[in-house]
Parts: sequence; structure tokens; C-alpha cells
Amino acid sequence: MIGHICLSDLHLGAPTALLTEVQGAKGPKGGAVAALRDAFSGALVATLKALHPAGPPAVKPRLILLGDVLDLSLGTPQDALAAFDALLKSLADAGARDWLGPFAFLPGNHDHELWTVTRFQRMAAPAPGAGGAPFRHTTPAFADPGTEPKAALLDEIVRRHGF
Repeated sequence: MIGHICLSDLHLGAPTALLTEVQGAKGPKGGAVAALRDAFSGALVATLKALHPAGPPAVKPRLILLGDVLDLSLGTPQDALAAFDALLKSLADAGARDWLGPFAFLPGNHDHELWTVTRFQRMAAPAPGAGGAPFRHTTPAFADPGTEPKAALLDEIVRRHGF
């Protein structure tokens, strides 16, 4: 049984990323981006089906978005989020909702801004005791995922597509 699926360095939003279409930039254009995105989504679901011929497992694998899934350094936030939204729509249309469990997002150097915002938002949330949660410059390596801050923007896009 597969417990985790890791995707990294998609650089969604970068003008030359394969799964991003940015008007006026070099890189794939028109239907080529959608075709590649849909082929990727279909291949992922087909692989999961091949690994579990009896149907979706009781415990679905966690999708780990591991660093530089979005590219906020070389592209705009609008392009990055539009490409992320399009990828999730493609995955949903391919039937991935039946095969993927919770998502986890670990930022990289091109999308760390989302983590910075999340850390500040965490300070505003009520915490046990006086004041909000302390601001941290690091993330504990072995923290319980339920205790760590959530990237509200990405969570909303994921929820919008039914994952």
C-alpha cells in the first residue's frame, strides 16, 4: 500500500513551467498546457488504480506538495494560483478524489512567502494561555501535523475541488 505521494518542483506560475501558461512568455501555449496537465493527472490516477486493482484503498495516500510547487519568485501570485487551481481541477476531473487522501504542503525557496504569511496568521489565532501562539522562524522536524499552521489560501483551493 502506498502511504504518500510526493510532488515537488512543479514551479506552477513560472513563465517556463510545463504546467503553466503565461501570456506573452516563452513556454508551452494554448491546448498544449491543458493536454500535458490532463495527461499527468490521468497517468497519476491510472498508476494508483494499477497499484490497487480492487479499488481505492481504505486509507488513501497523502499527497505531499514538497517545495516549489508554486513559483512566487519567477511568476506572479495570480499565475501561480491559477496554475495550481487548474492542476487540481484536472486531478479532480481525472477521478483523483477517490484515490488521494489529505494534502500536505511544505514550502520551498520559491514559495516560502506562503509559509511566512501562515506563521503570522498563527500568531493571531487564539492559543492556550495568554496571548497568541509564538512566532517561529523554524518548523520542528517531528511535530504533529495537527498542531502546525495551515496554509489557508492553498487549503481553500484544495477544498474548492473536493479534496
